Amino acid sequence: VWIVLGIFCFLCGINGVRILMNVLIPLVLAAVLKLLFEMHKTGKFAPKESFEIKFLTVSLYACLIGGIGFLINSKYIAAHYVFQEQERFWQIFSLESFGRWIDLYLSLFGYGIKECFLTFPGLCLSLSIVFRVGVIVAVLRLLFRFSKLKTMEQTMFLVFSMGFLSQLIILACFQQTINSSYWLPLMSLSVLMIALELHTENFRFNFTKECFLVLLCISIIAPSYGTVKKFVAEPPRAIKGQVELADWLVENGYKSGLAKFWGCNTMTELSSGKLDMWHVKNWYPLDFQMWLTPLDHNQLPEGPFFAIILPEDMYEFLLKKKQAVVEAQKTIIKTVNLRIGLSDTRRGYISVFCQ
Repeated sequence: VWIVLGIFCFLCGINGVRILMNVLIPLVLAAVLKLLFEMHKTGKFAPKESFEIKFLTVSLYACLIGGIGFLINSKYIAAHYVFQEQERFWQIFSLESFGRWIDLYLSLFGYGIKECFLTFPGLCLSLSIVFRVGVIVAVLRLLFRFSKLKTMEQTMFLVFSMGFLSQLIILACFQQTINSSYWLPLMSLSVLMIALELHTENFRFNFTKECFLVLLCISIIAPSYGTVKKFVAEPPRAIKGQVELADWLVENGYKSGLAKFWGCNTMTELSSGKLDMWHVKNWYPLDFQMWLTPLDHNQLPEGPFFAIILPEDMYEFLLKKKQAVVEAQKTIIKTVNLRIGLSDTRRGYISVFCQ
C-alpha cells in the first residue's frame, strides 16, 4: 500500500504543483488540525496507534513524495524541456479578490450561464441556486456541530475546509488570471459535504432526509442539462468549417501548418495526426509559442505550408499595417469565419497574408 501510494503521489508531483496545492498540502493541514483538536479534547498527546497519528504520518509521507516529484519537475524537467512560465507573485491584498474567487467557485454549480429564465434550460439552471445554498448551509451546520461528529466525519470536513481555504488564499493572493477551473478539484468534496450533513443531521419528520436527497439529485442533474446543452448548441471555441478544411488540406498533400492556439492542435486531431501544426503566439512579427511543442517548431516549416487565420488574427495583423489595408479588409474580417493562406518557405512567409 505504501509503495502504491508513493508511486501515485510521485506522479502527481512530477506533473506539477496543482495536486500538491489542491490535495496533498490540505491533507497535511487537516491532519495537524485533527491532532490538535484531539489533544485539546483529551488533554494529552495522542498515542502512536491512534487514528490522528496514522493520518498525519500518511499525509506527511504523501506530501513528501509529491514534493520530491515536483522538485524533479521544476529543477530537472523544466531545465531540459520547454515549459510555460508559471511563477506566482504576491498580489495587493483585496477583499474584492477573495469575493470574486468565492463567486467563481459557486458559479461552477451551474449558475451564471446566460440563458433566458422562462425557458426549460433557464428553469433548470435556476435550480443550481438550491445547490449553492445547500453547500453553504451544509458547511455551516457541520462547523457548528463539529465536536459531535465521528472521527472520519471530522476528517472529511477538515480536508474540505483546508482545501477550500488554502486554495482561496493562494488564488486571491497569487493568481493573476481569473479562471473558475482552478476550483474543479473541490467540486466532488462539495457534494460530499451536503451528503455528510444529511447523513449526520437529526431530522424530526420521517422521509425528510430522503426528500432532501431527491432535491439534491435534481439540483445537480437539472443545471447540468442546462449548461451542457448550452455548450453543445453553441460551443464557445468552435471554428466552423474546420473539419472540411482539415480534409481538404490532407487531400491536397499539405502536412505542415501554422495557427494560433484555438486553431492549432484541433487540426492535428481532426486529421488523425497527418497535419503537423506550428503554434503561433504572434503573427506580426512572427513569434512561436513553444509550450508543449517539438523544439524544432521555433522556425518556419520547410517546403509548402498553410496558415489558418481567424478573423481576430487577421485584424491583429492588419492593425500593424497601413490604415488603407485595414479599411479595405474590414468587410472580409466581419463576414469570413476562417481564412487560409498557402505559401512556401522559399517564397517568403509574408505572401501568406497577401493572397
